[in-house]
Amino acid sequence: MDNKAVRKRNIELLVAQSGGPTEFARTIGREQVQVSQWLGGKNIGDRLARDIEAKLGKDSGWLDSPQWASASSDSGNSTATEVTPSQPERLDDEKLAASIEWLQGLFNTWRRDFDPVKHARLIAAVYAELTTPAKPNLVRLSLAIAEELDQESEQNDRQSKARRA
Repeated sequence: MDNKAVRKRNIELLVAQSGGPTEFARTIGREQVQVSQWLGGKNIGDRLARDIEAKLGKDSGWLDSPQWASASSDSGNSTATEVTPSQPERLDDEKLAASIEWLQGLFNTWRRDFDPVKHARLIAAVYAELTTPAKPNLVRLSLAIAEELDQESEQNDRQSKARRA
């Protein structure tokens, strides 16, 4: 497998683990369109690969070696699943329902309102976590969600104060 194909496949893995192209783009400070182009086969050059690795805290050259085998072996699977973003993925109804129920429980614990439409991105992130080859890390995810909700509350408070002023 050539370097271009290895990088593309590693990007597919990272995108799946992060909850989709939009979230991955946000994480690495790029546009979602650019991530979609990579998933479609546009080449990722050396300088760009090193920049992505640095932003993700990965060692230099991480994108150049197959990572999907280690991701699948971490979860106990002996073979890696081929990711083909050009084909629509069928959602697993049970995992989607579990994602929504988990978020509802989390929001109830925090005494916050859960709106599936408003929080669709969070549902997608939980779903991605539940469907990644690696073992789901819902503790890390719940901490990230708590931080995001705190920032959202702070922003709403600032906007309320600005309207009153």
